[in-house]
Amino acid sequence: YVLSGVKFLLRLNNKIIRCIGNPDERFEEDALRIIRALRFSVKLGFDIDSNTSNAIHKKKHLLNNVSIERINSEMDKMFMYNCEIIVKKYYDIFEVIFPHLRNDDKEYIINNISKYVGEPILCYSLFFKSVSEKEFNNLIKKYHYSNNNIRLIKLLNYAKINIENDVISIKKLLKNYDSYDIILYTKYHDLFMKNYDEVVKTLKKANNECHSLDMLAVNGNDLIAIGFKPGKNIKETLNYLLDLVIEEKVENDFDSLINLIKK
Repeated sequence: YVLSGVKFLLRLNNKIIRCIGNPDERFEEDALRIIRALRFSVKLGFDIDSNTSNAIHKKKHLLNNVSIERINSEMDKMFMYNCEIIVKKYYDIFEVIFPHLRNDDKEYIINNISKYVGEPILCYSLFFKSVSEKEFNNLIKKYHYSNNNIRLIKLLNYAKINIENDVISIKKLLKNYDSYDIILYTKYHDLFMKNYDEVVKTLKKANNECHSLDMLAVNGNDLIAIGFKPGKNIKETLNYLLDLVIEEKVENDFDSLINLIKK
């Protein structure tokens, strides 16, 4: 079965992927086929023909001539599946894509990538885990990730978040991070994985309760109406009220909050 425009032959009975014709020539025509071969292997559970495999290792340097956007697109799809075996067998390919990798990164990446099936951003984060934040800021320009993905990789690798499985603690985190951030951080750092479902329940409960200024029962105009002058003290006061609400020291109720401020 030939995949249109891809130049790969899938031998379905033997579950083998091989290039059509000379694999060296196929990869010289378009080196992105190297990553596609790995992706097909991961997605379909097929082995890669030995001649094709040898050519992948031999021609890996040609990936330097492929735009990073095309490579990212293939890896996004590949990371939706368990790619531990492929990463282990073809780690030298990833060393071309991520030349900053160090010798002691290999074992850690191989041992952990299977945990992150279906979460490409967690997989990408692994490949930057051993670099400092300063190094990351210099490296990341070449990878053309979205601003949000850059933010998430920095969050996962460099933020120090203390997550406790109780509603008040989670609400405090939700002041600065969204639910997805917290879920990713929990998975990436193996926090609460034995009772992960309970953490998700806590997070859902916290997310439905007041944890941000836009959920607070009063706003800046309400404070101005009772005599506050426009300025930063309004925001400070609202944050003070929000903290009290999050800590369940006062109800998130208009009258309760206004009466508290009047006192």
